[in-house]
Amino acid sequence: MLKKFFTYFGLFFALSFVVTEYANAASVSVKCEVRSNRSKISIDALGVSGTFYAVVYSPPSVYVRSKLPNKVASSSTGYEVEFDFDSNSADVAAGATQIAYNYIKYKTVYGYLRRANDGLLVGSMKATCIAK
Repeated sequence: MLKKFFTYFGLFFALSFVVTEYANAASVSVKCEVRSNRSKISIDALGVSGTFYAVVYSPPSVYVRSKLPNKVASSSTGYEVEFDFDSNSADVAAGATQIAYNYIKYKTVYGYLRRANDGLLVGSMKATCIAK
């Protein structure tokens, strides 16, 4: 019984370091805006290094992944990445990932930041959108 306890304790202890490393490594923020003819979402991450992509979800819509190429965070970018999702064609032409004008439902959006090489979840956040 004692052996089983130490086995589970050791496993928990080891996993806590792995999860803590990625949880503390990134500060993720999600901002969104909804209008009668537009949906706009921005995901920003600070304190990250590597190549990433973002995913957004607004229930009951579908998940939308940021378009390629993936964004790289390094010392030259201040360890920061930003992803924009928009229904406005001018913003899409400027690099935002396209979403439908009515993508945001119930003024709620979930944003997820994932590492490009293995899909590991680096950070996530729920946001309540500003209605304009």
